[in-house]
Amino acid sequence: MAFEEVVMLAELSVGLRNMLRWSGGRRTQVPPKETNTNGPGRGGRAGELPHLKDKELIERIDRECEAYFAAQGFMGMAVAVVKDGKVAYFNYGHTQKDGNPIDENTLFEIASLTKVFTGTLLADLSLKGIVSLDTPVKEFFPECLAGEYEGVEMTLRHLATHTSSLPRDPVVLNPLNPFADFSREDMNEFMRLNALRWAPGTRYEYSNLGMGILGECLSDAYGKPYDIMLKELICNKLDMSSTTVFPDGALQARKARPHLASGTPAREWDFDALQAAGGIKSTTRDMIRFLAANLGGLQVDEELSAAMALAQETHFAGDRKVGLGWHIGVTTYGKTLDHNGLVGGYCSTCVICPQTKAGVVVLANNWGSVDKLAYAILNILSSQ
Repeated sequence: MAFEEVVMLAELSVGLRNMLRWSGGRRTQVPPKETNTNGPGRGGRAGELPHLKDKELIERIDRECEAYFAAQGFMGMAVAVVKDGKVAYFNYGHTQKDGNPIDENTLFEIASLTKVFTGTLLADLSLKGIVSLDTPVKEFFPECLAGEYEGVEMTLRHLATHTSSLPRDPVVLNPLNPFADFSREDMNEFMRLNALRWAPGTRYEYSNLGMGILGECLSDAYGKPYDIMLKELICNKLDMSSTTVFPDGALQARKARPHLASGTPAREWDFDALQAAGGIKSTTRDMIRFLAANLGGLQVDEELSAAMALAQETHFAGDRKVGLGWHIGVTTYGKTLDHNGLVGGYCSTCVICPQTKAGVVVLANNWGSVDKLAYAILNILSSQ
């Protein structure tokens, strides 16, 4: 085993329980073009978003980002914010040692932020009548011991809200690339052989496995692979041309390389049947468009707008509130919807506050956490 692999195993041994969890350069900005208004997807048309011009606000966010970036010792970090439909970008560091400077078009693994897209896809397909939120999972897995518990059926809604009773992860065979070898056949076998532990819909327990199964169910219902479904139903409508599960050569050339917390280069993770849990790659330019659309700052068609609104609703309110892919919280400024992510060599967080029309996405190419920074920026934006 190579030295780098030994180092990575040592660092991942602590972090594997939290993998895929919900868990300096200078800023650049997009020139102004469009205006925007209210409600998910009902603002300005899907062109470039206008520029945030508040110099004092921008400098305050920049100071917050620079301090966090320096304290964490990240290789690179990209931040994008939206406030009332206007955006700004803050970029720090490099794609790798001696690599290109980070910018808003640098590609990152967004890890479990993928789950927000998967939840929105479920909402969209349900509104189209292709599935129901309460379609039983066993319709997609006929030989399914895990389909119910004492007469209570597991549904697609349960998968999207982490209330399915499925475990967090399948058996990890290779901690250096834990999900690469979990195929649809393995998923079928798991569902056939394993019983649920309690009644679905009664308890929250975060499950990468459940979200991966949801993605497979949606792909089966839509009749196309997850990546194609993602592009057709979300990315093409929002001009998110750099968002995909499988980047081509040109996109791959813009990708930030992964690093461990120590700064040691890491190996990228691969996703097979669990790509709907954490397999999307994106940029802050694309991600802030998705957040802006969820806040009503970017116009999209009525179907996607309605799907975003449905995904933001509370679909489980037990020990914690959960939407379809979103985790729901509250601050002094109002309701928040967020998710974070962590895969080998990358971390990410996105959060929106519909009441203040503010949103933040932070992507970094190191194993670590950017949650505190995202919420610190959200508080700055929401206090304006």
